[in-house]
Amino acid sequence: MTQMESHKLNCPNCGHLQDNVVWTSLNVSLDPTLREKLFNGEINVLVCKKCGNRALISMALLYHDMKRKYCVQYYPIQVIEDAEFFRRFTKASTKEK
Repeated sequence: MTQMESHKLNCPNCGHLQDNVVWTSLNVSLDPTLREKLFNGEINVLVCKKCGNRALISMALLYHDMKRKYCVQYYPIQVIEDAEFFRRFTKASTKEK
């Protein structure tokens, strides 16, 4: 499933606030144009309408290619550095309460 949301984000260069599309999930089998957009650096990138600065939007992203049987979950480094993040992947965190 492909999922995207609109977020108000500030340009890290000039501070300009603008609406930007943020993708959390891409299914490139259902929409092959998304694969090209991702590999061309057009997904989760803020392009400032005021100063033209390009900045990566630090957001987790699920990439799923059903045709090629390939699925990748990307997490930004800020999330990985959080100890609580890893706790969610232990056997203890998956037990029913």
